[in-house]
Amino acid sequence: MTTPRSIDSYGGVFADAFPVEDPTTEISATYDNRLHEDVAQMSATTIKVIAKFLTIAAAAPQTAAATSERSHGNFLAPSVVVTKTGTGEYTLTWPTTFTDALGVVETLALSFSHGDKIASGTPAHVETFPSGSNTIDVYVYDMAGAATDLGGNEVIQVWGM
Repeated sequence: MTTPRSIDSYGGVFADAFPVEDPTTEISATYDNRLHEDVAQMSATTIKVIAKFLTIAAAAPQTAAATSERSHGNFLAPSVVVTKTGTGEYTLTWPTTFTDALGVVETLALSFSHGDKIASGTPAHVETFPSGSNTIDVYVYDMAGAATDLGGNEVIQVWGM
């Protein structure tokens, strides 16, 4: 579920051809329509990816150690790659497509992101924005507003939807 969907994505509004005889083995169209509409509404507002990585003190370019969680696709497939592109600047890249549980190949479409510095230590401000359908750019600043890697090995968490 990457691109926002509507109830039409699930076949539109259904009507019962016959009355439901056994609600333990049959689903009414009214109930099914509600499920489809609720899922469609969530498709635009659920977090698709979460990544956690360590800042790197060494000069760019570098690849940062990272872990990632996804709400979609084959969890055994390659996950996020985090590349340091400058002081306090990182690009997180996920695969552009994934195969869902039904075997359908879907495209990742990130439109919003958020980042935080996790754990104790030096306070910092993290800014993020999706720079592509499968990438998020991350900027880390000290409290004076200067780009920083916080000396390296500081945990940054980013999520995208």
